[in-house]
This record gives sequence, C-alpha cells and structure tokens, in this order.
Amino acid sequence: MELNATNNAKKSEDKHLNYNDSVKLYKELFNRLSPSTSTYHLILLGLVSGLRFGELTGLTTDCLDFKLNQIKVYQAWDYKRGTGFGPLKNEQSERKIFIDKRVMNEFKKLILSVPENENNLVFYRQSSIKTVTNEGANKLLRKTLDALEIEHISIHGLRHTHASVLIYKGANIHSVSKRLGHSDIQTTLDHYSHVLKEMEERDEEIAINVYSS
Repeated sequence: MELNATNNAKKSEDKHLNYNDSVKLYKELFNRLSPSTSTYHLILLGLVSGLRFGELTGLTTDCLDFKLNQIKVYQAWDYKRGTGFGPLKNEQSERKIFIDKRVMNEFKKLILSVPENENNLVFYRQSSIKTVTNEGANKLLRKTLDALEIEHISIHGLRHTHASVLIYKGANIHSVSKRLGHSDIQTTLDHYSHVLKEMEERDEEIAINVYSS
C-alpha cells in the first residue's frame, strides 16, 4: 500500500508528497547542499523535521545539539515582516526533536560557514529580511521537484509530508502531534484524517487475513 499524494483540488500549501517521492527528494537534496546556498539545507530540514517555516528561520546556532542529534525549538522568526524574533504559535510548539545523524552532520558543516551575525541565525542572509525568504525557498523547492518530475508542493507542504509519512510508517499519533508542536492531538487528527483513513483500511486487511495464510 502506498500513501497517496494529496489530490489537485487541495490548496498548494496543503499538498504533500507520498512516501516514495519524499525519499527521492531526501536523496536529491544531499546532492544539492552547498554552504553558499543554505536554502537547500532549510528544505532538507523542513522535510525531516516538520518545522514551520518561521521555526526554521528562527533557528540559532545554539538550537543544534550535535551530540544528541537534536534540535531545540523555542522561538520563531517573523519572516513575513522581517521584524526579528517572535513567539511560537502555541505553548506546545516549544519542543526538542531528534534529527537523523546524516542531516545533522551536514548542518555541522554548514554552521562553520555561516557568516557571523548578531542573532546567530543558522539561515542568515545579508539582507533587510536577515534570513532565507519563503519565496526563495519555494522557488528552489519547485526547481528540485521539477528535476525529479514530482508534482509541486510548497515549503509548508514539507511539514504535511513529514507528518503524513510518519503516520504512514506507523508512528504513534501522539508522538507525531508532539513533534509537530500542535496545540492538541485533535489538531493532528483533523489535519491527517486522510492518512489515518488509509491506515485504517490497511489494518482492516491485516485483520481479515491474519489467519488466512
């Protein structure tokens, strides 16, 4: 059974990749990583973490724990107005999440090349906005998906992809909700009911055939 991509009727920000396409994107992003273009690092981290864009751009160097391969989320960056740090979406959004070692190793290299900046931003840009723009990140994501011949999703769609794939691979819904920083589990259930429905159908098949073999 394959987790289906969201249909075209969905708004672009609600679309997500199926599991196979997410693996293709994951592999391709490593080929594109460059210290001079940290946007690809941001896209990769969005895919493997499910962080909101403001949480990604709000990451500072002290947020990355390379011993534990863990990221601490405690602030967001107001990337729309470029006014600096702001609060997270809710109390539950302050969290620590584990990231796979391969990704963290790439960020260890990136940190060494990040220009010194007063806010210690990981995705720093010498511009009025100070960090990677949502428009720029979406542009590079579309470029990458085009090369892979995968239907476009937005940067926010990486968050939906991450959550959907976790659920599809059997992650506990409570754990997914906590990782995403949702205010409550009902939010997670509402957002990913389509995946849960597919999982329910798969589980029914398992139940029906459990003794048939």
